[in-house]
Parts: sequence; C-alpha cells; structure tokens
Amino acid sequence: MADEFYVKFWGVRGSYPVSDPDKLEFGGNTSCVEVVAGDHRVIVDAGTGIIKLGQQIISEYHARPEDERKNGLVVNLLMTHTHHDHTLGFGFFAPAFSISTTVHILGPRMFAHDLEEIMSMSMLPPFFPVQLEDTGSMKVIQNINDSDIIIFEKAGEPPLIRHRNEDTNDLGDDVLRIYNYRTYAHPQGGNIIYKFVYRGRKFVHGTDTEGYYGGDARLAKFATGADLLSHDAQYDDEEYASGAVQGFGHSTPGMAVEVAKMAGVKQLGLIHHDPRHTDDKIYQMEAKARKGFPDTVAVREGQRFDLL
Repeated sequence: MADEFYVKFWGVRGSYPVSDPDKLEFGGNTSCVEVVAGDHRVIVDAGTGIIKLGQQIISEYHARPEDERKNGLVVNLLMTHTHHDHTLGFGFFAPAFSISTTVHILGPRMFAHDLEEIMSMSMLPPFFPVQLEDTGSMKVIQNINDSDIIIFEKAGEPPLIRHRNEDTNDLGDDVLRIYNYRTYAHPQGGNIIYKFVYRGRKFVHGTDTEGYYGGDARLAKFATGADLLSHDAQYDDEEYASGAVQGFGHSTPGMAVEVAKMAGVKQLGLIHHDPRHTDDKIYQMEAKARKGFPDTVAVREGQRFDLL
C-alpha cells in the first residue's frame, strides 16, 4: 500500500550473536533493520539478522508471477559503519548470490577506503570462502557523505543521490527521502545516523553512538519530532559508570531517554543489546527507562513498528 510505512528489526544484539536460552526473547542476531515505505524497501546494516531477511526476500521473489520476475530483484542496503557485527551476515545473504539480483549498497568511506573496498575486505580468504566479487548478484556500491540525500523515487529503480541544498519538492508524495550524518561518538571512523522521511513521517536510526555530557544535542536536533527513534542502549548505568566501557561508542538507556526528550519523539526503541545481557536484565533496563520516557520499548528481534 502506498501509505504503508513500517520498521522491522531483524537483529538487535550488539557486538556478537548469541543463542543462550535466557536471551531468546529479545533475540541473538546482530544489527539489521528493514524499512518499508510504500513500494520501497531499504535494509540498514548486514549483521546476522540479514540472513533470515534474505531468505524471506528470495521466497517472496520466487512466489511472484513469472512476468513480475522478468526485471529481476532489486535490493537496497545502507551501512551505518563496517564493524564486524554489522557486516557478518552479508556473506550469507541469499539475494547477493542470485544472478537475478541487483544489490545497491550505500554507506560511508572509512579511513580513506571506499565502501566497496571495505565490503570486499570483509569477505577475503582465508577468513571467508567466497569473495564479494564472486557472489552472483550485480553489486552497485557507492560512498555517501553528510551533504547527501538518498532518494527512492520509483520502486525497482536505483536510488538517487542529491545534495542537501537541492530542491526535491518536484519528486512527488511517494518518494522516500533518507538524510544522514556521521557521528564520531563511536571508535575507528564513527557511524552514520540515518533519518527516513516518508509522507510526513520520520524514523531515525541511532545505533552505535555514545552519549555526550549534557545530552547529544546534534542527534536531538536531527531526530526532532520523529515518530520513532531507535537508539543504542548497550550498557546499564553501573557498567558505564565503572569506566570499563566508556569510549567504546555505546550508550545507556538514560542517554537514549535524554535524546528522546530533547527531540520530542513519539516513541523510543532501545537497541544494540549487550550480548551478555539476559532477557530479565533487558526488561529491568526497559522499566527504568520508562520512568524517564514512558513511550520506551526495548526492541525485540522480529518486532515491527507501524508509523501511522
């Protein structure tokens, strides 16, 4: 439906995947988010959550009538950054191995390396049996920067990249616009924060960022009025106060609440759960966060948010 706009989380765990029985309710897969706006589908990050999503995408594609498959399958993937927990699933992403697929991958340049080079390095032998270049799909990989707006105008067509100062009002109601900026509150090159805007509704994805003294004013301004803000909340207050994890580039629920209140968002989703945290621990962190911002939810793997 043209008015449909939802966000589904396929992986919400940080650092590395887990499968312990006391961590199953919130899930064990690492970062992957699916954003659907009208006829547009965009994936954010290729942690292990992308594996199951990829299987679903292939199944949906093969279920289409033959005449609808003649132009092939188009997949759009945005990378926030290229740490292992955000790339680990790409080598097992079924659409990437299909000759019928075109995969558009957009993300930041890191330490003078183009995104294409970084994605390729993540699958180099002897650490992985198949190189990026040997997967069957056509891959179109582009660097983006803070001044860019990524635009999806028509389903199945490549994304457009416009400068932020350009007028995009001529593109119509069904256009998905994605804004971004790089935060350096995450080690080794920072991380991209994305804002999805569709028919007046907004979703801001703020994974892998660490709070600032007095609140992250830059993120709060970027997320102002968002219908949903997903925000890193890997550590609890005691873990962070100990100093052992300060500078690791991750936040507490309190830091996330601070941004949500400053930005006046409608709903806050806590993400990037520490792999050591059990379901009970995350429930406790959620309950504490709700005292500061009642419309807070610790996001579970597979959870869907409809932006109405």
